[in-house]
Amino acid sequence: PDLERDFGPAAETLHGQAFSGQVQEEDRVGVRAALSWIRDDGAPVVFECRWHHNDGSWRWLEWTVARRPGETVLVAVGRDVTRWREDEAMAIGQSRVLEQIVSHAPLTEVLGSICATLETMSTRIRAAVR
Repeated sequence: PDLERDFGPAAETLHGQAFSGQVQEEDRVGVRAALSWIRDDGAPVVFECRWHHNDGSWRWLEWTVARRPGETVLVAVGRDVTRWREDEAMAIGQSRVLEQIVSHAPLTEVLGSICATLETMSTRIRAAVR
């Protein structure tokens, strides 16, 4: 129930499906690379990827995955870090804009940075300076 509530897909729909089917295509190579580091001694591997939610959005999930010693079973715990990622992107964008203002960058560059920051915050926002 927690998986469905927090991440979207019902557990029954995931049974027998490849993990990568829920991962954004651009993140799949990184996920495969991270999973290749899983060892048989139970040491965890931690990575992040964008996960497709049933509402159509992409959520950033931080996964901690380990193999049970002596078994082929993988144990995974996912944590939604979308909000943290969004806050981080906004803070970086704000810092970039403030640095440009302090350094007396042309207004078009400052406004361009604001537009870029807004676009990283939402796939529905398109901004431009004319």
